[in-house]
Amino acid sequence: MPPFQKSPEIVLQKVDALRDHVARTGSLANCTLQDLDLQLLEIDCDRIEILNTNFFGCQLSPDTEGTLRHRGAFIFPKVPHLPYNPY
Repeated sequence: MPPFQKSPEIVLQKVDALRDHVARTGSLANCTLQDLDLQLLEIDCDRIEILNTNFFGCQLSPDTEGTLRHRGAFIFPKVPHLPYNPY
């Protein structure tokens, strides 16, 4: 049996970087998105690969959040009333 190899994580902290990455790869596999407002972003979440995908503190529309959760994304909402950003 071959040894386990961890896939490299891709951290996306800007909407433009997210757009570029999705346009280039069509995937959010092994991606972590941090503190992005994605409510008005037009990305077809049904066609993008979602595998080991994390959303930390991102703002999502209820429909998008439901779709992403159903497809296996890990979503950690903003934590209100903290004096710092945990993500």
